Parts: sequence; C-alpha cells; structure tokens
Amino acid sequence: MEKRDFTACKRPPKLSNHPNRGPRGPDPKRAQCPPTQTMETVVNEKKNERRIEIFHTSPDLITKINNIGLFGEFLCFSGHVYVMTAGSCYITYKIEIDEDDLIAASQLFYHADAAKLDGLVNDIASRYDIDTDIAEALLDESGSGWDIIDAWDADDSFFIQKCTARAAKILGYRGAIMTDEQGALYMIDMLGHEDELEIVGDMS
Repeated sequence: MEKRDFTACKRPPKLSNHPNRGPRGPDPKRAQCPPTQTMETVVNEKKNERRIEIFHTSPDLITKINNIGLFGEFLCFSGHVYVMTAGSCYITYKIEIDEDDLIAASQLFYHADAAKLDGLVNDIASRYDIDTDIAEALLDESGSGWDIIDAWDADDSFFIQKCTARAAKILGYRGAIMTDEQGALYMIDMLGHEDELEIVGDMS
C-alpha cells in the first residue's frame, strides 16, 4: 500500500507567541475581553467607581430615623469629618452612596421632571411672601436668603436645606448636594436606611 506524505498538511507556525495573536493576526474577542474579566465584572467596577464615602457626626447613637425634627428624614453628611455638635463627645458615621443617587441643587430645575417641584416652590413662596422665581433661587442656591429676605436666620437656612433635599427626593434621588461654609454638603434620605450607617469613630 502506498504511503502518503502528510508533511505538506502541517499547520503553519504561529507568527507570535503573544496569547492574543495567532497565524491570522489578533483575535478581536480575546483582545477585547481578557479571560479573567467578564461583562459583569466590568459593570461592577463601573458601579464602584461611582460610589463615594461621606460622613456624619452626632452626639447620639442613631438607631432609628424618622421624618420629624430639624431636617426630617434627612441626615447631613460631608466628604470629610467635621463636627457641628456642641461639646467634645460625638459619634462619627460613614455611608457609601452612588453618585447617581444624588443631584446637585443647581441642577434641580434643569431636570426633565422639574414641574413636579411646583407645589414645593409655591409653599416656600407663600411661607416667605416672595415670588416663585425667588423661591426657586433659594432651592437651587442661586440666591441666598441672607441677601433677599429680611429677618432671615439660621433656622430659615436649615429649612431651605431640608426643602432642597425634599426636592431631590421628589425627583427620585436619595439626596441633594449643596454647599456651606465647609464646602460640599450632602443631605441624604436615611429613612429605612439605618443599617447603612457605619460607626467609624467615637469621641466620648
């Protein structure tokens, strides 16, 4: 029986030893997606990039959030620890939150659903006997009550901060980003989210 010569049928050598390169050039699928990385991993990494750590200090141990009090269901956070409580005894809390769950006060009335804020705007205008455009300016921080309204005091500023956070909530966000003398201020809805509060310091 005649023997056949199969040497001519051997596969040609690879052009490179690079794992993503074979005799026909780079494999697009392998080049774009390393073996250890999946689409789920990429999505999770993107989510983690959007998460920030913010801090709140309180003289009391927080076990339950309600919607009464100075800021209602909202707690005031900062990107760094600073104390607004009287005295030297306080507890520092930390939460992690996705930036996509927050809206800057300055962007409230650029939102597609800004018309949903009309009721809140009208309430503020009625409370201070001002036009609605001034009420909007108080909410989005383009105007200051100290410059606009006679007999304005700190309690009025706190009230507007709570209203700005409530406006964010009406638009579907967890909180609003505002500014104060310390820089960026985060007012976050913590009602039902008490388990997110992590104690990171106790100055007792």
